[in-house]
Amino acid sequence: MPLSRFLIESAREGCDLATAEGRARLASNAKPLWGALPDGALKRQLLGEIAALVQLEAQELGSLWAAVPARGGASRNAERSSAHAGDAGEGWRPRPARPAAHRLAGRAQPVNRADHATRLLLAHSQLWDQISGEEHGLLCALPGAHGELLSWLEAQLHEHGPQPWAVLREALREHPAQALADQLMLGSDIAATDDHGEALAELRNLLKRMLIDQLKAEETEAIEAAKLDPAALARYRELQARRLALETGTAAVQ
Repeated sequence: MPLSRFLIESAREGCDLATAEGRARLASNAKPLWGALPDGALKRQLLGEIAALVQLEAQELGSLWAAVPARGGASRNAERSSAHAGDAGEGWRPRPARPAAHRLAGRAQPVNRADHATRLLLAHSQLWDQISGEEHGLLCALPGAHGELLSWLEAQLHEHGPQPWAVLREALREHPAQALADQLMLGSDIAATDDHGEALAELRNLLKRMLIDQLKAEETEAIEAAKLDPAALARYRELQARRLALETGTAAVQ
């Protein structure tokens, strides 16, 4: 199968092009694959084909993809714009983000998924034994202080078993990641009362999203590798199939 046809078929897999959501998903899937291609006639031709599938002009789709996302927000707005362009016309505008009214006073608010997952595990260290080995590896491989802190936590749990935050805090004294832990656990008296079942569900959802992000990055790497090694396309298909299964909630819980 030609590379161009393979990219389009891979991007549209699992996408219902009769719906706005399906077209938005196709645009999202196709962007990293198209972006990895070298500049030239093939890349321009593919942009037109993909734009036709998602019911946009090629110039409009190219402009959406060229927009620089601000911490992920702009890219999500671009996908929503693509999803609704065929149905709502030029008058559609993305809804503004709603304020987080549910935030509790005194609690340090996680600013990203790594923060949030780390905080949950410090507050409920027993959750570590309820997630998979792959998820352990994902967490310990986080860059910077997050990975260092979670690797330390894993060692503590192997040696002492689950411990409350008050005990972990004492053991962390003078550890390089102590500052991060203290920052995340501000308001730990509130965290201690969080429902264990809800915390586990929240952690699993976070880890699922983090794994999806990792798979997307690996898909892009596989497409890059395919320029020199066509066998890498098989790896890409495996990664994409797993990501789609996770996104649709059909993957088996490990």
